[in-house]
Amino acid sequence: MHDFVEIYIKLVIAIISFIAPLIVALLSVFSQGVGLMRKKGEVKLGNVRMLLHIETKGENMDPKKVKKAAKALSKTESEIEDTRNLLNPKRQIFRVFGPLLGSIILIMIGKLYESCMNSYYMNSEYGYQNNRTAYIVCIILSSLLAGWSMYVLRQVAWKVIETKDEINRREEEKELEKARGKILPQENN
Repeated sequence: MHDFVEIYIKLVIAIISFIAPLIVALLSVFSQGVGLMRKKGEVKLGNVRMLLHIETKGENMDPKKVKKAAKALSKTESEIEDTRNLLNPKRQIFRVFGPLLGSIILIMIGKLYESCMNSYYMNSEYGYQNNRTAYIVCIILSSLLAGWSMYVLRQVAWKVIETKDEINRREEEKELEKARGKILPQENN
């Protein structure tokens, strides 16, 4: 158990050492991505609202279609809000590093508890009783927090990759438009 905990402690510290530079590198995408994803979300939201308006405008309104369009509007609004949250660097730093810091603190509390209990029972007349429940609970909670942090990091990384792909696609479209603009006027002469 002792070796496992030592390896786990080193793993958490390595994760923090790996994630800090990764988050800093990803911050460069956030500024471009927030604006781009906001525009994309507004277009999508506008399309859903227009669909809802068309569905409610007619005389033969189908309540099922209206309900379906309202549900789509709600889903689109929540997706846009999720994207904004995932591209907010301050929020993501707290969401990633908070659980990792909590994980390290729980490891320290568990180690401190084990150390105190060992010294108390070795000096007492009762002898050493192997009650490690609090220590094990601290390690389990620490593992859960570290796992949650990895889940959040995965969410952020996937959203950043999606945003970066969208930025690259838009830049390629602009370059293609420029190339078309240069080719077309020469053909007319």
